Amino acid sequence: MKGTVVSVWMTTIEKLYGPTAIQALYKGAGWTEDIVIKPSDNVSDAEIFSGVEAVARVINQPASELWRIIGKHNIESFSKWFPSFFERSSLKAFLMMMDTVHANLTKMIPGAKPPRMLPEEISANEFIITYRSKRGMFDYFQGLLIGSSEFFNEKLEIEILDQGKDPDGTYYLKVLLKTEKEDRITKSFTLSRVFSLGFINSVAVKTAIPASIVVFLLAWSLTGVSPFVEAVILGVVSLLVTQFVAYHVNRPVKGIVEELDELRKLNFDRNVHVKTGDSYEETFKSVSSIKENMKSDFILFKGGMDDIHNFNLKFKSVVQNLTGVSDVIALAVQEVAEGATHQAQETERSVAVLNENIMTLNSISSEEIERKAYLEEAVSDIEQSFNELVAVSGNLNEVKESFASVNEQGDELARKVNGIIQIVSTVEAIAEQTNLLALNASIEAARAGEHGRGFAVVAEEVRQLAENSKGAVNTINTSLKTFVGDVNSMITKVSDQYRQLEKSNDTLTEVSSSNQTATNKIKQVAIGIAEISDRLSSETEKINHVFENMHTLAAIAEENSASSQEMSANVTEFSEQLRDFDLYIHELGNLTNNLKDELKRYKI
Repeated sequence: MKGTVVSVWMTTIEKLYGPTAIQALYKGAGWTEDIVIKPSDNVSDAEIFSGVEAVARVINQPASELWRIIGKHNIESFSKWFPSFFERSSLKAFLMMMDTVHANLTKMIPGAKPPRMLPEEISANEFIITYRSKRGMFDYFQGLLIGSSEFFNEKLEIEILDQGKDPDGTYYLKVLLKTEKEDRITKSFTLSRVFSLGFINSVAVKTAIPASIVVFLLAWSLTGVSPFVEAVILGVVSLLVTQFVAYHVNRPVKGIVEELDELRKLNFDRNVHVKTGDSYEETFKSVSSIKENMKSDFILFKGGMDDIHNFNLKFKSVVQNLTGVSDVIALAVQEVAEGATHQAQETERSVAVLNENIMTLNSISSEEIERKAYLEEAVSDIEQSFNELVAVSGNLNEVKESFASVNEQGDELARKVNGIIQIVSTVEAIAEQTNLLALNASIEAARAGEHGRGFAVVAEEVRQLAENSKGAVNTINTSLKTFVGDVNSMITKVSDQYRQLEKSNDTLTEVSSSNQTATNKIKQVAIGIAEISDRLSSETEKINHVFENMHTLAAIAEENSASSQEMSANVTEFSEQLRDFDLYIHELGNLTNNLKDELKRYKI
């Protein structure tokens, strides 16, 4: 089965039953949903039959009924694709030429094997069509008949006469069809048929025999008449009889002239059937045969023009789409060309910038190498400073220990001064008691009178000595208290300085430790910087290679820019040629339409 017909069937099914039916057809036929059926494809009969049966199950109808519906609606689709085949005056004229149409389709579509629809005319509105096909699609054929009847708006009676299968596997179906309209003009010339006597076919003989009989009878009856009169009578009668017989025998000539006049008017649609019983009847049959042959050729021409017209429309649509795509491509290529030019310029600028960057990197690399040496010297100085800091920390520890000894000696001195204060306090108490005893002695000396005067003097001296001792003791006590306060103040300050020194020492220890850590990290950083410097030098060398490649890319970009501009010019020229091609297709369409209009003059 050719893809053209299968596509029409699928379009009809989808139009009638929707996408669900199409999905069922695909599934039943074993096709994938992305299959594309081209007009030239040969589709397996078994696949399409299985697909249609699957659709029938989905819509809950017998497959035979579905085929009738498809055939009925396909007439509309075929009429749109091949309108010339349907330009007939009657349904009978259309169906009588279907076998010729199928024969022409076989010529136009390589590989097509349409069924034979052999016609056999019975009367003006009755004929037999024998359907012959390897596929045996009887129901589809009957659907086509019903669709044709509706298209021509004529009633059609269908009677199945016979059906079966030949030994070679060809199915046949013989149907008797009776149409509403007659497509044949029947002309019966009764006298001419009478003159033929049922067996005379020659027009000359038919014309001569009646005149001869009349002249013979008249000559036999004219006895006793002068020869001259007899000759005149026989001549006149012979003339009249011959004229009468010739008129009626040659009346079909007028029909032949009418037929030729219709042919001159390009009307091949007349189907004239003449009954004369002579050679004129054969002449009409020959004219009809010539007309049928010419009609067959014109059907081929018109069908071919329909195909050309339809494909021209499709081709025009494709070219218009190509023109649109070409315009888009031209615009894109133009943008690419502009982009390539801009890219070439940018590449050149990038090369210049890259060159400057490489020079800067080379300078930085050189500076990094110099700074690497400085950094190594700085690390060495830091290590030396760290060692000196460790020595200072040791000295501070010694000072701290010395301060600890001074602090202890101050505490000891404070304790000894406190002991002296206690002794002075004891002396002061003794002085007070001595003063008290001296007072008591003076009192007792006064009581003694003269005998106690000397004792009183001694007592006074003792009392003064006690007062002086007390005053000295007070002075010593005051001095010792001041000394003790100074000593305590000194001890406090020494203690504060000791704690501050201890704290500073701890801080110095932490700083020393941090400095050690920082020194180690600086060493690592120095090593990393050295590695980075080496890598920077290596990468700079690589960038130098990239720079060389960039020079090459710049040259390529300039070539691409030139190529893109050339391509843009070619695409623009292609677009212009497509527009010209579109104009040519338009002219071809006009020519095709003109030819179709010219062919419409030939009524077949």
